[in-house]
Amino acid sequence: MAGRNQHYIPRFLQRAFAIRSRRREIWHFDRGEAAERRAIKRTASEDFFYSETGADGSATLDDAITRRESDLAVLLNTVRAKSPGDVIASSAAAAIVSHLTQRTAHVRAALSEGVARLLDRAEEAFSKRDNIEALMGLENGLPNERFRDMVMKEVAASPEIARLGIPTRVLERTAFLLAKEGSGEMVASASALLGGLRLQSTELVRDSHNKALGDTIRTSEYEAMLQIFDWSVESGPVAGAILSDCVSIGLGPNGVAGNHLLIGRDKLQALLLAVSPERLLVGRRPGFTPPSDFDYNLEAARLSHTFFLAPRNDEETARLHAMIGQTLRPAIANAVESGFDDAFRERTTAGLGNPESAVRTFGWRPTSGGRYELSLDRCGDERTTARVREAVFLLVNEVATAMPLERLDGITIGSDYPGLLKALRRGWKNAPEPQTVPPELGIGVAQTVTVKRSGIVKGRIVASSIVSDALISEDSQHRAWGMHALVRQLAAVAQIEIVERCLPGTLLGSGANGIDGWLYANVDGAPESYAASWMAAAFQDSAEVALGLSELLSTAIDRFMTVVPRERLAYREHGDLDKLLGVVLPEIRRVLIVAADLLSHCAFVGVSPIAGQPVLGEALDRAGLRNWFGVYGDHLARFHRRSGRWESFDEFLSFNIHVERLLLSVGMFAWEAPEGLRVEVPLGTDAEALLARRRAR
Repeated sequence: MAGRNQHYIPRFLQRAFAIRSRRREIWHFDRGEAAERRAIKRTASEDFFYSETGADGSATLDDAITRRESDLAVLLNTVRAKSPGDVIASSAAAAIVSHLTQRTAHVRAALSEGVARLLDRAEEAFSKRDNIEALMGLENGLPNERFRDMVMKEVAASPEIARLGIPTRVLERTAFLLAKEGSGEMVASASALLGGLRLQSTELVRDSHNKALGDTIRTSEYEAMLQIFDWSVESGPVAGAILSDCVSIGLGPNGVAGNHLLIGRDKLQALLLAVSPERLLVGRRPGFTPPSDFDYNLEAARLSHTFFLAPRNDEETARLHAMIGQTLRPAIANAVESGFDDAFRERTTAGLGNPESAVRTFGWRPTSGGRYELSLDRCGDERTTARVREAVFLLVNEVATAMPLERLDGITIGSDYPGLLKALRRGWKNAPEPQTVPPELGIGVAQTVTVKRSGIVKGRIVASSIVSDALISEDSQHRAWGMHALVRQLAAVAQIEIVERCLPGTLLGSGANGIDGWLYANVDGAPESYAASWMAAAFQDSAEVALGLSELLSTAIDRFMTVVPRERLAYREHGDLDKLLGVVLPEIRRVLIVAADLLSHCAFVGVSPIAGQPVLGEALDRAGLRNWFGVYGDHLARFHRRSGRWESFDEFLSFNIHVERLLLSVGMFAWEAPEGLRVEVPLGTDAEALLARRRAR
C-alpha cells in the first residue's frame, strides 16, 4: 500500500519468511547488531523511501510500485505453490525477479558505498597531476591519439577556431602545451568538484535509483534479458532459506556467486531468488549448470549489504550473521579499484622508468681519461701554468672514474676566451662559430664545443683563465667554483659519448628536415645540458650554484621579453624576417639551455628552482611562463631518466615544442606550408604599439 512507510522488500515476499508462531513478525539480522524480532510492517522499509506523497494528489513512484505489486503478488503465490523441478514461464519469472531485485535498499546502499569509494579514489587520483595528464593524453612530451580524441576534436569543431585559419600542427601543439601547463589548475578544480559531489552523493544516488525504477516499470531491458533464461522452482536449503537484503543471488562464469549488478548482464549465468524458506526460483542461461556444492544461505549472507531476514534464530543463522557483507563489500571495492586501474595505472607509469635508477641509467664504464690535448694560453708565469696543468690533470683523472671521457678532444684555457672560441676548428665545413653570452647577461667562462676529429664526434672544452685561476686559488669556495665549472664541461663531454653510443650520428646529423630540423637547431643542447648539470651537481655548493643559475635565467627571460618585442616592432618597418629571427632564436635557445641547467641542478639536490627565488618567479610571471617552466622541467626529467635507452631521435625532437611555446609567448608561430617553412608574426601582436607610434608622429 502506498503511503509514508514504504517497503523496499515488499511484505508479500517477507510473509513467507515470517516466524511460524508469530506470523506478523520476522527475525532481522543486522550487521554489527544483535538479532531481533520485528514487525513485518516495519521491516525493510523506510519513510518515503521512493517518493513523498503528492501534494496535489498526483501519482508518485511509490503509487506506481504499489500498483505493480498487486499483479506480482499473484504471480509469486503461483510460483510458491509449484513443486521442485516445475518449469516457470520465463515472462512471469523475469517480471518477478526484475522487479524485486532492482527496487531494494541493497541496490541503493551498494551504489552509495560504491560512489563513496569512487569519490575517495577519485580524490586520491585527481590530487596527482600525472593522473589528470594521463586521462587527457598529456603524459608525454607531444600530443598523442588520446589527446586528439578528447581535446582536439572539440577544438577543431569550434567555428570560432576554424575562422582563425591556424594550421593544424600549430593549433594542436599550442593546445597541448597550454592544456599541460593548466593541468595543475585542473587538480584544484577537480578537488572542488569532487568535494561538491560528495555533499550531494546521497541525494544523487537516490534520484538515480528512483529514475531507473520509474523507467523499469514502463519497460525493462533487464527484464527482457532475463526472459532468455530457463526458469524453474528448486528446493531450498534443508534448514530453510534466508532472505537477503539483495533478494537475489547472481552466478557469474564458473558459477562464482556475486551481486547481479557487479557481475554484469553479459557475464550473468544464473539468478536465484528465495520465494520461501522451502522454495528457490532459479533462472539459468541455456546450457549452464550451477555448481553442485553451491550453498545458498552462505552466499546470501555474504552478499547482504546490511541485513538478512529469516523465520528462525538458531545456531546456523548465528553463523550466517557473522558473514554479512564478506563478499559484497570487497567486490564493490574491487570494482572501483579495477576501474581506476584501467584508467590510470598503465597510463601514469608508462615511460616513467624507475626514478631511483636515474643515477645509474647512463651505462658508462670508468675510463682513465684517455688521451687529450691540454692547451694553456697566457694563464700566468711558468710556475702558475704548471700548477694549473697539474690541477686539470688531477681533476680529469678523478672525473674519468665516474664519467665516460673517451670523446674528450682537449681542453683549451686562456685569457682571451672569445678569441679562443673563434679560433677553434670544428672539423666540418660551414660549422657555426661558437658564441659566448652577451655582455648584458654576464661574462662567459666555459663551454663544450662539439667537434669532429677523424670522423669521430668529440667535445672540446674552451674555458677562460678565470676558471684556471679559481682552480689554484687559496680560497676554498673560489676553488670549489672552479672545479664545478670544469666538471660541468667534462660532464657535457661524457654526455656526447652517451648520446652517440645510443644513437650514433645524432649530434652532427639528426636527419631531421623541414620544420623539425629548423626548430631543433634552437633547442639542441638543452637535454644534454640537463644531463651535464646533473652529473656536475655534486661538485659545488648547491645553494650557490642554484642562486647563480637562477639569476642568470631571470636575466635571460627579462632580456628575451624586452629585446624580442622591440625587434618585432622594428620588423614592421624593415620587413626582414631573417633579421628578426636572427635576434629571436638565439634568445630562445639561451633561455632553454639556462633553464635546463637550473632545473637539473635543483632536481639533483631536491629543491624547488623557484621557491626562495622571488626574482626568478617574478620574471617567469611577467613572461607568462611559470606553468611552462614546470612542464619543461618534467619533460627534461623524463627524458633524463631514459638516458642511454632512447629508441630514436624523435625523443630529442620532442623538445621542439618548447621552441614553439617560447615563439608563441612573443606572438610568433612557425609552420610548414607546401612551399616550405613559414614563420607568422601576426600584425595584431603589435597593433597597440603601432597605433601609439602613429599618434606620436
